[in-house]
Amino acid sequence: MSLEPDRRPAFPPARPAYEPEPAHAGAVPARRRTEPTAVGSLLTGLLGIVVPLVGVLAIVLGGIGLDRTRRRGTQGRGMAATGITLGSIQVVVTALVVVAGVWLWSTVGDDVERGLAQVNELAQTDYSVPDLLLAPLTDGVSLGEVAEWLGTAAQVQELGGLGEQCQAGDLAACQDVVDRLPADLVPEQLRQGLPAAG
Repeated sequence: MSLEPDRRPAFPPARPAYEPEPAHAGAVPARRRTEPTAVGSLLTGLLGIVVPLVGVLAIVLGGIGLDRTRRRGTQGRGMAATGITLGSIQVVVTALVVVAGVWLWSTVGDDVERGLAQVNELAQTDYSVPDLLLAPLTDGVSLGEVAEWLGTAAQVQELGGLGEQCQAGDLAACQDVVDRLPADLVPEQLRQGLPAAG
């Protein structure tokens, strides 16, 4: 026996709980599976950009996906978080659009309704093509009124010619002028003082 102390440790060295397997050439490491609800959350979050309120579904699927990736150890945590973010943004934007629409309608809704009533009234009114063409030039005066004015102007011109003949001494022209004028414009003395044309 030797008197030298034993240099061996009293306890054997601790082994690591997990010893990696030696890598074999050509072996593919096992991949962790991606959580389908996380993928669904991302896809519905992207779809919600076009379709409003699908963001709510993205938020729900993202919450489920985050929980499952944590419990099961699957991949897709980033996809689930992105789906929740996109869904939240879409819900907020949709709410803002609805609030802005209600505010806008309450602000200008009466004007819009009044304008629609005017359009409906115009659609029911009969317009002729000449009325539509002359409307900008005549400030809303109809073609019938323009024709009446032109007729009156022609009558004034004709009456002017008859008046000149009456001043020249033609009694028939004088009687014609008196007959064409409205009765309330011709004094009764003048009407009775003219000899009958004949």
